[in-house]
Amino acid sequence: MEWICANLSAANVLTQQEVALYMELVQDGKVLEGEDLDAAFASISAFESDRSIADAVLGVEESAKLLREETAALRAEAEALRQRSQRMLAQRDLLAAQDAELVHKRRVVAKTADASRRARLAAVEDQLAKRNAEMNQVLEDLASAAEELAGHHSQDGDQVYLSVQDMRNFTSQDASCSHQLDAYFTRQFHEGPTAVVARQGIADCSWVVLDDLSDRFVKGESASTYAQRVLELRRLRAIFGISERQWVDAQAERARQREVLRVARLQQAESQQPAHLRSGTDALRRRQADAEAALYGARGKEAALREGAVAALCWDLAALQDTYILEGDYDLKIMRHEYYLQQQKKFIGYLVAQQARHLFLQLACYMEQCGHRGAHDLLCVAHREVEALVRATETRSERCSELKRLATQAQAPAVIDERDPLLSRLRDLLGSEKDRSAGPPLATADALVRRLRQLQGDVRAQRRELDERLATDKRDVTADLYGLIHQMQRRLFGAAATVQPVLTPPEVRDALSELEAANQELSGVIEKVSNEHRHRAEIVRHHPHEIGLERQVFVDFFSAPDRLRAHVHELQERVRAHDISADFLQRTA
Repeated sequence: MEWICANLSAANVLTQQEVALYMELVQDGKVLEGEDLDAAFASISAFESDRSIADAVLGVEESAKLLREETAALRAEAEALRQRSQRMLAQRDLLAAQDAELVHKRRVVAKTADASRRARLAAVEDQLAKRNAEMNQVLEDLASAAEELAGHHSQDGDQVYLSVQDMRNFTSQDASCSHQLDAYFTRQFHEGPTAVVARQGIADCSWVVLDDLSDRFVKGESASTYAQRVLELRRLRAIFGISERQWVDAQAERARQREVLRVARLQQAESQQPAHLRSGTDALRRRQADAEAALYGARGKEAALREGAVAALCWDLAALQDTYILEGDYDLKIMRHEYYLQQQKKFIGYLVAQQARHLFLQLACYMEQCGHRGAHDLLCVAHREVEALVRATETRSERCSELKRLATQAQAPAVIDERDPLLSRLRDLLGSEKDRSAGPPLATADALVRRLRQLQGDVRAQRRELDERLATDKRDVTADLYGLIHQMQRRLFGAAATVQPVLTPPEVRDALSELEAANQELSGVIEKVSNEHRHRAEIVRHHPHEIGLERQVFVDFFSAPDRLRAHVHELQERVRAHDISADFLQRTA
């Protein structure tokens, strides 16, 4: 096969006409084989090698012309084949380069994708690890809380019931806590700095006028306190005005000194200039004299402003500073309000804790009440069940005593009622079967029941035997089928390892047709056996609608056992009736 694949091409493949011509030659017996073929090749070689014979037969000119034409054709064909080989080699190299590039790109893409995937997986794993750690912490907290709750509610030690406990200690502690909260409220909100906030919340404020002592800063405030505050504000304003005036004088002196320093630097720079640049010094001196006169006038104006306008501005600034002082007092008021709110929040927290204790006690009492109510209901149910059991036991004992009495009195066995047509027909059928098997007659109901059970056991045994026989037949048919398949494979692929292809002989074709016919017959037999097996398995197989029935049985087992008992009783009656009718139909057939 490798040799065929390597040497097979379009140039050495026979066409349909050539194959038809070859078949005609084979049928006519004109195909040369063996020694005849060797002799023909030898004669052709001798004819081509002997020039005289070729010249005598074909002629010198025709032979030379034909040789030149054949040589040119062969050279052209060789050149075309060489070019084709070069093109194919170039295409192979191009394909190899493309393949290598694609492989490299695929590897790079795969590495990039793997790296990004690993990075994403690492990020996801880190996130999952963090979440798992948080979840583990939460679960540990829940487990610890559950353990504490289980230990609190465990029944190992003495149980605690709130309904029988003395609550006077708790009541006294709660009253003491309420008293302490009242004292804390009085101490925090009626005394100390928070009391000022409470009074300021209901008081009206007005501006302070330092020149008029008749005004009041706060309504209801004493005159001495108000006078002290006004004196303090006046002192602060005087100190602030003096300090502000000193600061303005210092700034003016600093500006004057800077101007003098600037003029001195200019004079020094002029003294360092060359001789040819000193021609304009007289003009500069005149300008300096004019500047000094202007500066003297500016100094006079500065002194006048410093004596009059600056002092007035400083006093006005001091009046404005009173506003800053009031603003600071407002900030202090805000701080007092914040402290007041903090104390209120703390007191509210204490009240919430006390209310939580009360609610927890109420919840515990409610849960204990629910538990007592459930225990009472359970005891009532148990009492009713015990009473029902006692009544059932008494009834059963009475029935047992009655049965014992009737058993001692009864002498004859129960006879089948002739008025019941179903039992009569069933007795006749079983009796006819019993007559054939030479058994005792069926005159009583016990004998009829024993016969029915015996027939049911026979049916089960025959069913098991049929299943075993079907399994054996299936294995035999499968083994025969595998044997036929192996035989077909040996016949079809026996010569697959040879180098040259082998034509199919007529005997093999006939055998293949027979094998196909046998395979069709075998397929029909297998299908028939499979249908019979499926038909037999359909009898004992669970149907899909029984899944819903199983779910309903599961639900009824826990929620409605009476309904489940009634359904089971109904199914038993139905099965008995079905078995009886099946046996009846079988006997009738």
